[in-house]
Amino acid sequence: MSIKNTIIKATFSTALSIMSIFPIDKKKIIAWNFGGNQGYGDSPKYIMEALCNSETKYKLYWIINRKQKNTCLPNGVKRVIKYSPKYFYHIATSHVWIFNTRTDEYFKKRKILRASLWVRNAIFLSN
Repeated sequence: MSIKNTIIKATFSTALSIMSIFPIDKKKIIAWNFGGNQGYGDSPKYIMEALCNSETKYKLYWIINRKQKNTCLPNGVKRVIKYSPKYFYHIATSHVWIFNTRTDEYFKKRKILRASLWVRNAIFLSN
């Protein structure tokens, strides 16, 4: 593992450990498309749109990187800039994660539902 990856992993682990003092919000759902690097799209987009139209009201968040900050999101979906303090807070307190990439081990496991839509995973749910 490179020095850069070691530093990133340590930073994420520390930030998420600190944010883990906050309780998980059962109504909060966070999603991202290719790690937040490709705006609003792919499979997570369609799940979020279905949730927006759901009768049950959820707190919906979409992770994007700084370059994608002007990405148009549907009403009811709030944008979260990747690696911002809000990013760590929402990752740590969301009950459901929806994404289409692999997640790394630096995401501390809590009692959450992860829906991985990455092609090789089909739909992988874990808690």
